[in-house]
Amino acid sequence: MDNIEKRLQWIEDRWKINDLLVHYSTTCDDHDIEGLANLYAEDGVFDTINGKQTGRAAIAAHYEKRLADFGVSYHIPYSHAVERISDNEAKGIVLGAVELALNGEAFWAALRYTDQYVKEKNGEWKFFERKVQQLYAMPLADLPSEIAGSLRQRWPGTEPKLADLPESTSSWQEHQNRLKRL
Repeated sequence: MDNIEKRLQWIEDRWKINDLLVHYSTTCDDHDIEGLANLYAEDGVFDTINGKQTGRAAIAAHYEKRLADFGVSYHIPYSHAVERISDNEAKGIVLGAVELALNGEAFWAALRYTDQYVKEKNGEWKFFERKVQQLYAMPLADLPSEIAGSLRQRWPGTEPKLADLPESTSSWQEHQNRLKRL
């Protein structure tokens, strides 16, 4: 394959990976458990605040339980950066959000997914690993007063806890240390 063919193939692959993200959102919102699990490689991993789920069966069981609490939801992938590792592997970061009805109230979350993708023999791209981190997750009514705090993970039935992002990043921590020295 010459350079132009490789570049064209990568452009097609990037669009297929983008389609994977859209399918993830719609299958979540439609509560399509089998469809969600099938977006992952057979030995895929979903890493959440509730722990790592490995393999399609475990991933399906996770979604079955997690989505049981969700009413209407709208998963939104805002932007996506993807990097080719090889002809059959890529990695990416997806910035997104979810609006949902949770226990009868409006609930919002801002998310960052760190993904590894794998291209299967049939040409389909799948999640090999998907890690989700939260900038905030809370009832919409709490957002105006709590967005500036650090306890921005406020899932029903749990105590508020520190958000995953941005405080856990080294750049955030370094910046905060520089500010203390001013």
